[in-house]
Amino acid sequence: MTDLTLDGASFSNFTMLYLDQTGRFIDVGDPDRDEARLVEADELERFLRRTLSLPNGVTDVFVWVHGWQNDELRAVSTAKWMFANLADWFARRATLYPKLGTVVPGFIAVHWPSNSLPTLSGYKKIRDRAKRMTTRGEAEFFLASLLVTLGGCATLIH
Repeated sequence: MTDLTLDGASFSNFTMLYLDQTGRFIDVGDPDRDEARLVEADELERFLRRTLSLPNGVTDVFVWVHGWQNDELRAVSTAKWMFANLADWFARRATLYPKLGTVVPGFIAVHWPSNSLPTLSGYKKIRDRAKRMTTRGEAEFFLASLLVTLGGCATLIH
């Protein structure tokens, strides 16, 4: 997969999910309104089913969670680039794997607050935040719920 060449700028066939500092999903709601709210655990399944946009007949779902120093703009642009090239690769290379059958990929990107000063102390701050999001927060539960909702056809990319 060394021939990634698409810039992905116009690619939009993916769902963008957002986590807060505790690891809870944020419902950004209607993009025309300025309202966002935390998703409660008891509404998680409804939220995911309403929010996730996957193609008909999806066979494989790729979930990407970025690392340190990604604001929303960078997270979205990187997701577009990566997912556009994955989709293109599957479309162009399908004939190389005839026994695999048709692959219909779906894509999900997860953005979380990962920005800090570009210093060792800044890195440690975000590293510790990521740990807290799972050990004392709810990221483990919320991300596991996402994978359960997808029914086991997901690959986590990080």
